[in-house]
Amino acid sequence: MIWPKICSRLYSIMHLIPNKEILMKISYIASVLALGLFASTNASAVVVGGVDFGATGTFQHIETATFANTFIAPGSAVGTQTIGYGKVSTINSSSDYCAGSCTLYYTYSAELSQTAGVPVINLTNSVYSFYLSGASDIDFYTQTSAQNIAYIQAQSEWVRLTGHDITPLIFPAPAGTDYQIITLTYNATSFQGLGSGLADVDQNWGLADVVSYLDSDQVTDGSGGFADVTITSSVSSAERNPMDTCTFLTGQFCLDGTANLRGSTNYVPEPGGLALLGLGALGLGVLRRRKVA
Repeated sequence: MIWPKICSRLYSIMHLIPNKEILMKISYIASVLALGLFASTNASAVVVGGVDFGATGTFQHIETATFANTFIAPGSAVGTQTIGYGKVSTINSSSDYCAGSCTLYYTYSAELSQTAGVPVINLTNSVYSFYLSGASDIDFYTQTSAQNIAYIQAQSEWVRLTGHDITPLIFPAPAGTDYQIITLTYNATSFQGLGSGLADVDQNWGLADVVSYLDSDQVTDGSGGFADVTITSSVSSAERNPMDTCTFLTGQFCLDGTANLRGSTNYVPEPGGLALLGLGALGLGVLRRRKVA
């Protein structure tokens, strides 16, 4: 920040000024500026759409999430749909991302852009819909995944992300592919894979301030364009919701995993923070008028 440097420079040259009255004025000015800047920097966190993104000045957002997903059997045809859901665990390393009790959930859907095979699954038309609940998080393992999704979709719409083409890809894939899962194991009884893709903020869904904050277009897509968010995931069939039935048929909730979302923000300092510095300048003006009087 530039103002602390200016204040520091003012203090460093004070010993060169012989006039004590001028010296006192400069000292006062530097102190007021430093106090105002300290107050504005520590005034508040960045809260958007009821969610705390961290300290003022945060220009990036990093979320971690848990999720459950439906299985896609090998050989499934183009257009076969997969759906999932989950909850946001942390935002910028904090699990306490809202004042009081609240939870961010999301649902997910996509479809195959290429016949399912090994070692890669290509998906298109991905949609990630985030919902904000005013209550503490629920235990997903006390009801079926269908019931969990119904609960999530009854909460307040927060923001939606849609798939962004990630061509050129590491593996050949049809145009329009926006998410790719590289499988480590993939058969009728076991699944383990690592996924990655890009997404854009949907301008017509959710809260306007959240849309504006996250719609940054700062992630390069490798083809000359820009996306808003990078999404990576790790998924396996090692742990599953005990309330679901899984015999590894397409459409069954057989998969659990974790996801990471990263992107930049359109952060703008709040007027209140800047006003604190203005109050310091106002104080200087009042002092001067008093001396003139």
